[in-house]
Amino acid sequence: MTDHFELFVLNNNLSAENWQKLYSSLVSYLGMFGRFEITFRCQDNVVRYFISANKDLGSLSNGIEGILLRPVDVSEIEPPDAVSKESFLQFVTGGNLLDLKEKTAVNRAKELEYAMFSVRIFNVEKAYVRGVLFFKNAAGEWSRASKSATFFPAKLLAIDFSTNTRYLKRTIPKYLDIEKSLHMMTSQDNDALFEVDTFPYFAHNYYLSLTDY
Repeated sequence: MTDHFELFVLNNNLSAENWQKLYSSLVSYLGMFGRFEITFRCQDNVVRYFISANKDLGSLSNGIEGILLRPVDVSEIEPPDAVSKESFLQFVTGGNLLDLKEKTAVNRAKELEYAMFSVRIFNVEKAYVRGVLFFKNAAGEWSRASKSATFFPAKLLAIDFSTNTRYLKRTIPKYLDIEKSLHMMTSQDNDALFEVDTFPYFAHNYYLSLTDY
């Protein structure tokens, strides 16, 4: 079973170093030859990141500075159906996915909206990465391009939102302060009266039992 999480950025600069720390944590957590997938979405100039794996990644939020993970449904990251392929696609030297988005918008009149990177871990320095990028033209038709690499694409994913002012990061939804009530809640749904959305305190929802109520 694959678990899917949205990755929330707590500051304005999600640097390549931050991504590399996340990758190192995933190497430790998933082990050699472990697999996971990073999805980048940019629609209406709002950037969102997702991570998927066949292991619960919720606990990683506690060990990675500046990042929170929240479970989401797979429908959030399902790619579009592409009717054609993009050929001779080249990344911007030293650039990120937003630089590629700007380049293809000018040169090909197509918008990069999805990028999905399937990663197979070798060690903290090496991985086999297969990337699939999805572009949409003015008629709403989708095309795709495939790329591969032997390292985690930290630089491609990195974005400094303080300088890329045309784009916005996905912000954490506002929640009531429930810290004073957390001691009454449990992670088990036995005799649960109702389910409580405890994000961003916990990656998964908690429950309030009839007895505690």
